[in-house]
Amino acid sequence: MDKRDAGDSLFGYGPSDFDDILITKRITDDFLRNQGLKKIWTPKYLWALGTGTVLAGMYNQWSLHAEAVEPLSVLAAVGIIAFLYVIFIILVSELAVHFPYAGGPYAFARRGLGTFGGYLAGTAGAMQFIFGTAALFVMFKSFILVFFPGGTGMALSVATVIALLALCAFNSGASAGVQFFFTNCALSGLILFFIGSSGAGHNFSLEYHPVSFWSGVLTALPVVIWYFFGLEGLSLVAEETKNPERTLPLGLILSVVSVSLFCFGMWFFVSRSMPEIFFSSGRYPLLFVLEKVQGQDRVLLTTFSAVSLCAYVVGLNGFINGFSRQVYSLARGGYYPLMLGRLHANRRTPDLAILFPGMLSILIAYLLPFKLMVCFSIVSALFVHILVLISYFQIRKYEPALFRFGGFIHHPFIFFLALFLVFVLLTIVIFTYAAEIWKLIVVWGLVCLYYFLWARHHIRDEAPEESRAVSVERKIKIDLH
Repeated sequence: MDKRDAGDSLFGYGPSDFDDILITKRITDDFLRNQGLKKIWTPKYLWALGTGTVLAGMYNQWSLHAEAVEPLSVLAAVGIIAFLYVIFIILVSELAVHFPYAGGPYAFARRGLGTFGGYLAGTAGAMQFIFGTAALFVMFKSFILVFFPGGTGMALSVATVIALLALCAFNSGASAGVQFFFTNCALSGLILFFIGSSGAGHNFSLEYHPVSFWSGVLTALPVVIWYFFGLEGLSLVAEETKNPERTLPLGLILSVVSVSLFCFGMWFFVSRSMPEIFFSSGRYPLLFVLEKVQGQDRVLLTTFSAVSLCAYVVGLNGFINGFSRQVYSLARGGYYPLMLGRLHANRRTPDLAILFPGMLSILIAYLLPFKLMVCFSIVSALFVHILVLISYFQIRKYEPALFRFGGFIHHPFIFFLALFLVFVLLTIVIFTYAAEIWKLIVVWGLVCLYYFLWARHHIRDEAPEESRAVSVERKIKIDLH
């Protein structure tokens, strides 16, 4: 059992730690043989996981605020979020190579900020994907009900989510294959939209009005983040990636580049077709645009509606993968109940870490307001970003040899600019969801209470995320003496 208190120091260890137990590499290797996940991810599947997870945000989620926003403001917001995610993903890819474990943000923050920091980052990541799954399920259910109203649509939506949970629990490789196939289908829908809307270009113009431009940017940012939301979940499959030193950076960077290009392409074709559409289009903006410019082509509209479903499927599958790996890693490390850290003996999948949070997501979708789900998910994601960026700074400070490559990405200005942008986004989101924030504060109070009363007393040093951090902390302690 771990007796550390994260308040003792920056890293969360005190003067007498590590004297009672020595975690050797053999112990850690034995632990990973019993508790490690199967390696199934290759570059094309990583690309599909990262790209597919965020696609539902492009088909939906434009209408959280019913305000008219200039196209130029949306373009600026897309540019800001794309820049932030490119920087963040490059840093995460470097961290994931050196910490190739299922914990992702938990592993990074555990090394940089101690046990409490790792627990906070991991729990925030789990909340991001659990509440994000619930919100995405609500969107998916609403879309299904447009075409299959009543009980049929409800049954189809629930059955789809349960089928995805079961697929992830029974066969990780098949889940990766489904992600790849449906991601390509969803991207073909965006290409179909580009082609279908390309003929309506007579309204295209960009006007700049300073006051309305910047107010539009601030309004657009909390919504545009959904175009990239969940992309960082790729770091959670580092343990399952073949040849992670090469594959992880390639998959992460290909994903963020693909998403950025499709975002800018979507903005361009929407602006050419109906620039007034931004934030005033109803729930399904791309379908709305196609109906206006290609209203007579029923085949096009029917095909586009069908492939739109694929975006929700891959989004749900990606979010399920995200919360399952985050919950599993924290349970394996002793922070959560150990039963959630169980691997199926034959399939080597974290089935309980998939099914229990998955059912919780469905329950949340039916019990909580949609706006509250979105608030919890976005704030948790931004909290993860902050903790990971600070952890990167700390790890680089104490282990500079890990980051061998130079370039602009490691310049302090870039790091602090990214951190500043995340804080700006967090401030905007807090003001946007001011009525819901107190509920989030209560939840996080309980999260912290749970750590100090239970979790910190049950940490398992033999877990890979823990042993990696403990070995470095012990070395730092020796060097200080």
